[in-house]
Amino acid sequence: MLIKENSEVYYTANKMKPVGRSDFEFLKAEALKNSRSRCRLCTHASPASTLHEMFILHTKDNYVPPHSHLNSDESVFVCEGEGAMIYFDADGAMSNTIYLSADTNKGFNYIRTPVGQIHSLYIHSSTLLFKETIGGPFNSANSVLPKWAPKEDDLKGVDTFMQNSEKLYLAVREKNNVIKF
Repeated sequence: MLIKENSEVYYTANKMKPVGRSDFEFLKAEALKNSRSRCRLCTHASPASTLHEMFILHTKDNYVPPHSHLNSDESVFVCEGEGAMIYFDADGAMSNTIYLSADTNKGFNYIRTPVGQIHSLYIHSSTLLFKETIGGPFNSANSVLPKWAPKEDDLKGVDTFMQNSEKLYLAVREKNNVIKF
């Protein structure tokens, strides 16, 4: 049984609930229904939990605004799909791009991002399913969007950002590795 927080967020009702294929299919179906084409299953008890573990599904070309976290490192483990983690310096210059793939013969399936590091996740496959772990409790003020990052309603800015992200993704996929700038 899942508890619906909103159209993008669900919690497990059972603290020891195993998560598997049917849950991932549920996330995909729910992501395709909502306006932002994403959905997550939180396996922690509540936003007040000190450790947040979530299975998150995003569809292709979903815009993840560049951001950093003030209170915690963040780790991402790719379960299905591929994309890239893109890192930025404080002025918005891309500093590092890492090819991510569930297929470890192609790319990396795990990345840990240190506290304070500005980053964005680019989704290339039709869907990207990943497990994210980050320290809690949840407080939206702990995620900082830099002034130079396009806002989600800035369609032209987001489009340019996504085109640049696609170019970086293709470059790192070709190298099957990491590009440092």
